Amino acid sequence: MTLSELVDRIERISAREAGVVVVYPSVRTILTEGNYLLLDRPDWREAQAQCTEVWYCEQDENLRLDRLIQRHILFGKGPAAAAEWVERVDEPNARLIEATKSRADLVIRVE
Repeated sequence: MTLSELVDRIERISAREAGVVVVYPSVRTILTEGNYLLLDRPDWREAQAQCTEVWYCEQDENLRLDRLIQRHILFGKGPAAAAEWVERVDEPNARLIEATKSRADLVIRVE
């Protein structure tokens, strides 16, 4: 499985089953999507401290936007409403998160 395929799989699982996964003490490796883990705010610093490493994944802007729009369509928005939501809600979050990438242990580019 390529890194890109792994990221796609994590995104699909996260979209379907957010907050549903039980993690047992015997588990040694956890991959999670955590958009805000690199924020320099008390609660997020505490969450980040629980991680051995935090990676920042970046991808082509057009691909990222298309994937976001498709995700919103999948969950019931029409194409125009999905695009509007991405511009109004997701993009401000994306800019906030992008500003934190210098705090990551590793920055990787995903296609």
